Amino acid sequence: MKIKVANQIFLLGAISVVAIGILFGAEATVIAMVAAVVLLVVLVVVDGWFVCGQALRQGKTTDALLTAMAYLAGIIVLLTGLRGLLDPAGANTAGHKSSRLIGSALVLLIFVFFVGLIREGSSSLNDNLRGKRYAMAFLNLAVLVGGAVVVLAGVWQLARIFFL
Repeated sequence: MKIKVANQIFLLGAISVVAIGILFGAEATVIAMVAAVVLLVVLVVVDGWFVCGQALRQGKTTDALLTAMAYLAGIIVLLTGLRGLLDPAGANTAGHKSSRLIGSALVLLIFVFFVGLIREGSSSLNDNLRGKRYAMAFLNLAVLVGGAVVVLAGVWQLARIFFL
């Protein structure tokens, strides 16, 4: 889906929810928000399916996997928010489970970032080694190692917050 179209859909949905809220009250606003989130989940699934299929047709299985994981993380967050909209009282009692779902989504996104860091960093490292730019290669290696340490520390903190 093109960004311009997605922005127009989002703007139309936001205006619709606000208009419904002003005209019909709180219950209608919640129903409109639930409908908007459900539509957004459907659009994310369709767009993710299209993008992953396109990557697979081009033979980019790693890109397809990373894209699917990123879209899955977004869907988890949307569905967790939808659960809170549908049962606000139950969201307080099930907050721990919702927190775990959000934590899982964050871990998926961190994994996608980590794999992207490794792919781009190792490509730059190889290019710099082939070009005999050893200072730049050392900096690439430092960024890779530093990024890995930061990502692992972030996953550890998320595990402590959401899972332990």
